[in-house]
Amino acid sequence: MEGSGEFTAVILTCGDDPLLYPLTNGSNAPKSLLPVANMPLLAYQLMTLESSGFDKVILVVSNSSKATFVKFISDYKRERRSNLACTVEAIRDYEIVGTAGALREIAEKINGDFVAIVGDLLFENTLHELADLHRVNASTMTM
Repeated sequence: MEGSGEFTAVILTCGDDPLLYPLTNGSNAPKSLLPVANMPLLAYQLMTLESSGFDKVILVVSNSSKATFVKFISDYKRERRSNLACTVEAIRDYEIVGTAGALREIAEKINGDFVAIVGDLLFENTLHELADLHRVNASTMTM
């Protein structure tokens, strides 16, 4: 398999983090939009997904930060001339429902295999290899 186009990437963007106060407080950026080497953390994730062959991404965000992420995605696609299909799905009480609850809330938006990514992690470009392994072994789940 070349690339991972048949997989959907779901990025769980995280909310405000009290450990990063005041950086994530109020009108400041959510944790996954904080800059790392002068670029938002989420931009690194999107670039890695694109270079791994992913063409569909769903960002799971809290209701209060949806507009911020919609603007970020618009700017990212324009600046990078990206064709990435990226939707922003707001859910209620992200911090309360947790990771599994967040995925449950958007389950109808996911068709087929998907990879779930926590929004505050950097990772290397090995996702296509993981997708290949998942498919070759006909796995139900790969962690």
